[in-house]
Amino acid sequence: MSLGRKNIIVSNSSSLKALNQLCAELNTFKSANPEYQFSLLGHPEWQIYTNSQQANFFRFDTYIYSSFYKNMNKAACGPFEARFKKDFRTDLQNTYPSFGMLGYDLGRFFLMGLAGNGSQFNSRISSLRTNPLQNDFYFKRASNWSGFINNKAELIHYTPQQKIDVIEFTKK
Repeated sequence: MSLGRKNIIVSNSSSLKALNQLCAELNTFKSANPEYQFSLLGHPEWQIYTNSQQANFFRFDTYIYSSFYKNMNKAACGPFEARFKKDFRTDLQNTYPSFGMLGYDLGRFFLMGLAGNGSQFNSRISSLRTNPLQNDFYFKRASNWSGFINNKAELIHYTPQQKIDVIEFTKK
């Protein structure tokens, strides 16, 4: 650890056991050495542990890289879950990603894209934008002989001020 500049801690495991061990060590270190600054970089799977680990995520200024984030602060997420329960008579499964929302976001992206662009869909796919619940897409053709890949990713940032920021980036 370097004193006087921000340190980045990267876990080599996405398991809950490893995360618990790491957080215990970091809590001990932070209590004994408050002058050190650091952030924690986590795995997409860590979103599963938010209920039990959120306080640690905030405390350690945590960033989680992912291609999806179920942001329940979005106005459309709550009504979507209620409508899903009404229509299918069951709750969304508690998975990450939420497959119900993933299906909705994919369907919305492709159906709106096809409806609005018709035969020009493939040539315009990189510029299509929707308002997703969880998964955003920025599809680019990898080569002239291949299909499309999603170049959209996010960092979910749990700030020490108890805020969750979503930092989006795409590979152009």
